[in-house]
Amino acid sequence: MTTPLRTLILEDSEDDAALLLLELERGGFDPTHERVDTAKAMSAALEGQTWDVILADYKMPHFNALNALSILKEKRQDIPFIIVTGSIGEETATAAMRAGANDYLMKDNLTRLNETVRRELKEAVNRAALRSAEASLRESEEKYRRFFEEDLSADFISTPDGKILVCNPSFVRLFGFSSTEEAASHDLKSLFPDRDAWDRFIDALREKENSNGPSSSSVAPAEPASMPSPTWSAVSTRKTS
Repeated sequence: MTTPLRTLILEDSEDDAALLLLELERGGFDPTHERVDTAKAMSAALEGQTWDVILADYKMPHFNALNALSILKEKRQDIPFIIVTGSIGEETATAAMRAGANDYLMKDNLTRLNETVRRELKEAVNRAALRSAEASLRESEEKYRRFFEEDLSADFISTPDGKILVCNPSFVRLFGFSSTEEAASHDLKSLFPDRDAWDRFIDALREKENSNGPSSSSVAPAEPASMPSPTWSAVSTRKTS
């Protein structure tokens, strides 16, 4: 069973392009292709459809692989880019790889072509999956940030011994600070003038098993007490990863 392969070929020679297509067919691919040899034609091809792989001669009369890599970068398209050329020096090959080429092959030795294409297709899928995961993580973090900042509870994250790492605007307002930075310069102990209230709070933070990392909590006023300043107690506690 053959594998469909949308192949953009950057090549000024029709014969060399035909040899590439023949080798792909021998390797089990069913390539559909377009051959271009100018920057304008490449841009149009990239805009016209989606490609699985780009096979590029290094140097053509009006175009070269480095120019092509610049266009690909400008369009923010992650397509495997494999140079297939008649001759290329080590320094030139290194420069092309640094510019974004995934690999390079010689036209007189195409035995690695299909292996290289399959490898780079797999790597492209992995990169796409990673980008998707990172986008989901950013979305999740943004949702949490909005929840944290807009929550009417006085939320904060602290170490088990009470050092405030971060807090939300409600925490700032509740304790009369002027900013989250000012609040973070205090530790929780300074907000608990009563020793028993402090001990109860610390016990709540540490009740989770193996509490070695930061903890996050919400705080609310305790029952009124005969104290000149308010006492606060933890109403929920959880360990963060």
